[in-house]
Amino acid sequence: MRQLVIFSLNDEFYGMDIFSVNEIIKMLKIVSLPNSVSFIEGIINLRGKVVPVVDLKKRFGLPKKEYTDDTRILVVDIEGHLAGFIVDQVLEVASINDDSIEPAPRALIPEAPFIEGIAKFNEKLVIMINAAKIFSLEEKQELLKVG
Repeated sequence: MRQLVIFSLNDEFYGMDIFSVNEIIKMLKIVSLPNSVSFIEGIINLRGKVVPVVDLKKRFGLPKKEYTDDTRILVVDIEGHLAGFIVDQVLEVASINDDSIEPAPRALIPEAPFIEGIAKFNEKLVIMINAAKIFSLEEKQELLKVG
């Protein structure tokens, strides 16, 4: 049994292990950083801590949409450092049976090593992602320099 935070990006469903997510917050004012890496949207002040923020749609090469009242930031732990991931909407925290999870298609693994598998949940396909594997080593270093 796995517990996933299920969220949407452009009407597709994604899930991240609940233990990777520190908290879910409403959209905050994001301060842009000059000359930052393209996937870093900027930084936020989270209770006195500077946290870099990434728009997951931009990171995954998906079309960008305007932020809405449903837009959230998932605050995740990446190797002991906090980062924020902007998502369109957080739907729920769900318990998924292991037998409802299939491995990621082999063709995706070289291109998207962060995809852990595909979960079948309530007639939906949920792409399971590993927050720590979304970035290459160099990208992680850039991200963690900001935070």
